[in-house]
Amino acid sequence: MSRRWYGRDRGLTFRMGLTMFLLGLVYVVFMGVVIAAGASAIVVIALAAVFAVVQLLFSDKLALRSMRARVVSADEYPELHGMIDRLCQLSDTPKPKVAVADADMPNAFATGHSRKTATVCVTTGIMRDLRDGRSDDQSRADASATYSAHAAGPRRSWSGVSLIPPDPWKS
Repeated sequence: MSRRWYGRDRGLTFRMGLTMFLLGLVYVVFMGVVIAAGASAIVVIALAAVFAVVQLLFSDKLALRSMRARVVSADEYPELHGMIDRLCQLSDTPKPKVAVADADMPNAFATGHSRKTATVCVTTGIMRDLRDGRSDDQSRADASATYSAHAAGPRRSWSGVSLIPPDPWKS
């Protein structure tokens, strides 16, 4: 089977870069306010370290909470767990926790800072679209694997939180 190349998504790259820049700006402004308030350098460095550790340890929980996702068992969603099991076997990675977010928007993402906290989350919208066969020109199985592999992919390299929302301006 030949690999397809869809090209670079400059809009996605721009949005991701802008988000990273704005998040960095929030930290810089906050630290600027702390420095302007007269805090010593040690306090500023300690505060920055605390922020970094809190972000590392709680970012997965915040991502799941922001989507109102809940971790589900294999009894609740056997097809979803089966698909994640197969993808993990194919990629030789440990199985993450599986969560479902009750949202109409079709989306999937992975989060977690370690193998222990790794979680793949899918929305009910994407599961409904795949179940109803509304997966563009791909077969249901191909679409399921595509979305789940996209969400599980960062777990292979442990690249941290991966949350890529769809482009609201594209039709």
